[in-house]
Amino acid sequence: MEPGYETSLFSDPKERVYFDFWLQLVANIYLFPNDIMHRVVPQLARQEPAIKHAALAMAGMARALVPSLVHRSEKELHNNGPHYEFALQQYGRAIKLVRSSQPSSENMLWAIVCCVLFVTFECLHGDRTAALSHVNHAYKMMETYFNQRSLVEDGRVTESIRAVCDDAAWIFQGLTIQAWSHNVLHSKDLSEIGWCCRGNKTSFAVDEMPSIFTDIQMARRWWRVVQHHTCHRCPIYTEIYVDGLSKDMLVGSYVRPALSPTHFEKLVAVLPEFLNHLRKWDTAFKAIYDELQLHQHLNKADHHCYVDACNLRLQYLTLWNEVSSLSYTDIRMVIILTPSFREMVQLSRTILRAQSNCGGCSDTFSMDNGPTWPLLVTACRCRDANLRQEATELLGKHHRRDGLWDSRIFHGVAKRNMEIELENFMTGDEDEQWSRMTRRELRFSRDGEVTGRLFKWDPNSSQWLHVEEPLDTTSDANLS
Repeated sequence: MEPGYETSLFSDPKERVYFDFWLQLVANIYLFPNDIMHRVVPQLARQEPAIKHAALAMAGMARALVPSLVHRSEKELHNNGPHYEFALQQYGRAIKLVRSSQPSSENMLWAIVCCVLFVTFECLHGDRTAALSHVNHAYKMMETYFNQRSLVEDGRVTESIRAVCDDAAWIFQGLTIQAWSHNVLHSKDLSEIGWCCRGNKTSFAVDEMPSIFTDIQMARRWWRVVQHHTCHRCPIYTEIYVDGLSKDMLVGSYVRPALSPTHFEKLVAVLPEFLNHLRKWDTAFKAIYDELQLHQHLNKADHHCYVDACNLRLQYLTLWNEVSSLSYTDIRMVIILTPSFREMVQLSRTILRAQSNCGGCSDTFSMDNGPTWPLLVTACRCRDANLRQEATELLGKHHRRDGLWDSRIFHGVAKRNMEIELENFMTGDEDEQWSRMTRRELRFSRDGEVTGRLFKWDPNSSQWLHVEEPLDTTSDANLS
């Protein structure tokens, strides 16, 4: 830190305690792509108070969740000590400063950095609507900021404000799959190429991917490009919805029962293009993965790199399965993908054993795309009952949040799915049974309630009825 840092930045000693906690927190939650923002953000906070207040809010929110990341009501958070009230005060100050700032290129940079911290705050808070709204707002600001700039331009990254904003952009690009998993922020007009997909030398950044990666950092960087390009532009969808989002955010989203034959024709037509990008990334990554797997036991650093590589491969397999199965509508392909699901469970187990807890909590919190979503997908999509059971057990045993993905909630969904699977097996052939399973839905309300829509057998009328039911996510007995 620069001389006089504490006295010039903190008027209240309590703020210094929270900020020190923030520094420890961000070093362990896989938020930043490197240590540039970790080192530079404290200096930016001296220039822009909104960044300081946003960081303090994030720290206060994390401390309010101790001893676990279980979802709590507003009353429960207030009753858990002074941290939640402090977090809300700091959050409000940061939001007010961002909204009242004069429009300028420099102020936009501060606002984008603040958005990174706001999204993390709301992921800790468990407010999906607010978190996704911040992501949407950041995307709009970055479209203006980057304009014709490419995110894959050559040259060494420097510790400049531009580099910090670039890192923020990469963070939001990585959050695309979180937004996609909640069925929002799809590309609104495929004829337009936004900042997030635009290349330097070609129209699309993904087309500039090299045939060989030199290290794990390069592989991770290009995975973000491929993953974002696929989730943003490929017509693949989930059945998870969030209430309270703007119409602008829902443009391009689908409700699966309304999917038409023309949609599937469109998906089949573009399938080779997106599978080719995924395959090319996997080919470039293979040598690095094999090398890290071979040397994982040499020392702690090598094992850490291997775990990172496992997470990358896990994300790749998750997206490969999604695309190749036409968003899991092709039951025969889903069955063929059973070995892929098996590897996803194995990789998840390795990651879960290695990653530590979060800032005094017994649970793990990560802003990276960790194993929580892949395990839910396996628990609800895989056609091997034993693998579904393994995935469900891992969700119940390892409590964590990967951004908006909450293992406790997903464990409740997976356990309910086990019951649905048994009931669904009662009537119909394979295609009829899978048709019912693909029309399940999960919906999150603004106040944290979770409901599901599914087909349930009605013995009185001897027919399948599409019903809605609440999912209990409050009982530790049900979710642990």
